[in-house]
Amino acid sequence: MELADFLQTKYDWDLHAARSIWAFGPDKQGPNLLLQLLGDTILLNAVKHYIIKGFKLGVEKGPICQEPMRNVKFTILEAIIADDAMMDEVVHIMQRATHLALLEATPRRMEPIYLVQIQAPRNYLDVVNRLLVLRKGQVISTEEVPQRETPTSVIKAHLPVIESFGFNDALKEQKGFCQCVFDHWGIVPENPRQIAVNYMIQTERLVQRSVKFVIRQVRQ
Repeated sequence: MELADFLQTKYDWDLHAARSIWAFGPDKQGPNLLLQLLGDTILLNAVKHYIIKGFKLGVEKGPICQEPMRNVKFTILEAIIADDAMMDEVVHIMQRATHLALLEATPRRMEPIYLVQIQAPRNYLDVVNRLLVLRKGQVISTEEVPQRETPTSVIKAHLPVIESFGFNDALKEQKGFCQCVFDHWGIVPENPRQIAVNYMIQTERLVQRSVKFVIRQVRQ
């Protein structure tokens, strides 16, 4: 089955759009798509290789954290190619276009999420749950393991990888331990553009305070 037929059958894609896929990125099976909806244009097809190269470079290092993009679809709706265009320029312009297009949309950062299996004494269950909440974890399930000496609970939860550092040591203080395996990529709720704006505002305030401090020192 061709890719276009597969996407239409399984994911209800528009057949024309599915047949307009030029590339995946940053590799052949990457999570990003480049579509070309201008039809079969001779000049555009002449630089197709360089447009795809620029697209792959753009999604390999995104504009926010210089990290690979995921789950982003780019569509070429308009293109003006000069007859004497340099191929390196085409690559660079396409790379910049992917970054600008992403910033004009509603980009979000993604982070790796662990599936954590925690084993701890039953009477420490509330403490373990509080530890997970403090580290932005989400409990999936809790099971009781009957034992003669110490009743034990087994907790499965999702935990951001960045929050996992030192987590096992904190559990040991509660007589527990855990095992972590990568599970999926999760979306960070904060808007990265707003974070950048807040950073710029805070930086400007620090600069203004520094200037006022210097002025006071000079006057003294």
